[in-house]
Amino acid sequence: MKLSIITCTYNSEKYLPEAIGSVTSQNKWIDYEHIFIDGMSIDGTCDIIKEYAVSNPTTNIVLEQRNPKGIYNAMNEWIKLASWDFVLFLNSDDFLSKDILSRYISFIEKNPNGDIYHWKFQQIYQDRNIGIFPKNSFFSKILFHLGFNTFIFHPTALIKRSLFTELWFYDESKKIASDLWFWFLCFSKHKKFIFFPEIVSNFRIHDNSMTSNPANKAREIEEVSFFRKKYLWKLWIFTDLLSKLYIKIKFVLSHK
Repeated sequence: MKLSIITCTYNSEKYLPEAIGSVTSQNKWIDYEHIFIDGMSIDGTCDIIKEYAVSNPTTNIVLEQRNPKGIYNAMNEWIKLASWDFVLFLNSDDFLSKDILSRYISFIEKNPNGDIYHWKFQQIYQDRNIGIFPKNSFFSKILFHLGFNTFIFHPTALIKRSLFTELWFYDESKKIASDLWFWFLCFSKHKKFIFFPEIVSNFRIHDNSMTSNPANKAREIEEVSFFRKKYLWKLWIFTDLLSKLYIKIKFVLSHK
């Protein structure tokens, strides 16, 4: 199984070596390409990526520099450049758990019918572990179905690349919560989500991260509310639950 690992960078030199090192230190038989979309960094970010390419000549390492147009524009551009069947998003300030990809790929090969695979992640603040999420995948999934929470974040998902061409790419008009909309869309189309119960990635929160910015939190609440009102009732609760109810009623009537 081959992976397209995708990383967005902008002045990321502080944490990027750890992110890259967490990939190169995986079991050597992992076959992957690593695509970087850089928002015109002015620090040593691109030099780090170029050194990575030189020291790993047998790996397809791609660096594209473009004027920044938001995270979802960058993610869409990554996906268009990806060569393999599944894409894995790795933020420039996050890192993978040690030797996790070999176990993960073995799990996928034993459970090959998924469209989206997702996993646990460890949250890190000021170099201190502050919790493992989700604590309960089943309960998180119920909350998501009711529109109260998202149980998958894009750095914790391995996504079949064909879903983007089949359904659509991320909504670039939003800046924080378009991955929530994409999960709503996938659920409404009955795509199969499979949970891998191990910690694959380590998600870092720091002063310059999108997660810790108060202005972004207000925008996130606004965008989540927008997607709930616009999509949730017709894409999941209405369409899916009614269709399931119809199937159950039809089954009961046919077995009278």
